Amino acid sequence: MSTYLCFNIPQQGNINPTLAIVQGLITRGEQVTYYQTDTFRHPIEATGALFRGYISDLDVEQLTRWINGQSGPERLAVIGWQIIKECRQLLPQILETLPGHQRPTGIIYTPAALWGRLLAQILHIPAILVHPTYACNEYFQFCSLMHQSLPLTDVDKMGEHLAALNTQLHALCAMYQVPTFDFKDFLTHAEPLTLVTLPRAFQYAGETFDDRFNFVGPCLLPRYNAHDFPLQRLRTQPTLYISLGTAFTQQPDFYRTCIQAFACLPWQVVMAIGPHVPLAALGAPLPQNFIIHPEVPQLDVLAHSSIFIGQGGMNSTIEALSYGVPSIIIPRTQEQELTARRIVELELGVSLKPEQVTAALLRETVNYLAHQSGIRLRVRRMQRTIAETGGVHAAVDAILQHLHTRQPSSI
Repeated sequence: MSTYLCFNIPQQGNINPTLAIVQGLITRGEQVTYYQTDTFRHPIEATGALFRGYISDLDVEQLTRWINGQSGPERLAVIGWQIIKECRQLLPQILETLPGHQRPTGIIYTPAALWGRLLAQILHIPAILVHPTYACNEYFQFCSLMHQSLPLTDVDKMGEHLAALNTQLHALCAMYQVPTFDFKDFLTHAEPLTLVTLPRAFQYAGETFDDRFNFVGPCLLPRYNAHDFPLQRLRTQPTLYISLGTAFTQQPDFYRTCIQAFACLPWQVVMAIGPHVPLAALGAPLPQNFIIHPEVPQLDVLAHSSIFIGQGGMNSTIEALSYGVPSIIIPRTQEQELTARRIVELELGVSLKPEQVTAALLRETVNYLAHQSGIRLRVRRMQRTIAETGGVHAAVDAILQHLHTRQPSSI
């Protein structure tokens, strides 16, 4: 039996794909210890993994909302300082918990969990990198694409911030006696085995990624017990599913606009509103054709849906495509704008700007998408492409094949 350590940032969108991979490894007889904050103890333990908690100051959802209104250089600076600060805080905690008699077989980590990469180098054990969103290389760099039109003053600020971040990162590497690298490398770095939970066909510049990158597609794990959700209501008429993911759910005005747009229409509307918006804030009485819950069994709902309205989070977008559902994307972050652009480029759906959304525009867009046979055909083709990637089974096979000759040894 091999043993793995798994590291991630405390954010649901990053954690969800890794949970399926972890459960897949455990099903094959492997052992996984997942380090994370207490908020995620239950879903981690539900996979069969050993949970190890730590103290973290990183609030990813709050950070995401804050940096969304900042300039490119300020976003880079804040993200960089937070990641390096988290490395300084977590590395001593994690190293203290490691058993002294056995070396783990491998470390699984996501790009933002830079401490996972450093721990693999500190312990001299192989690492597997998991990209829950777009991978980057010399042909596609997320930061470069989003900041390609920066004014010269911001370009200068970006250089200053990178220099300062490099000073801190080099000092951290020296502290743990590992090779130094620049902060800019943290997005473009690839391990000998790098798993990407997208199909290559959806990845920007997908054909330019070498054989270190294994595009295994979505690694799906049901996140909600559907036994108390009225799925039978989704079988009587076309279903429209609306969800803003987890980071931007405090949008009562948007939910009221959706109610105004689709009340009493021949659609069964399922709307996930998150934990922070009470039903009373949406007005009364609620339309009979709406099912509104804080959380819904997303995969089960998508299996019955005809159209999905979302914000462009990677997990939800790819899950919708996995079930052959075209999307209307209303992006709120830079990464979501990239996904909205990709959906439009590949003719898999439509993108709307948040500030332009009205009830009339939502109705018009849903009606347009419902009658676009060409879009539905391309979505079904992408659905087949995703099915062929292999998902969690392909990811676990790749990990086991990559590390099958390595055995635990004494530290």
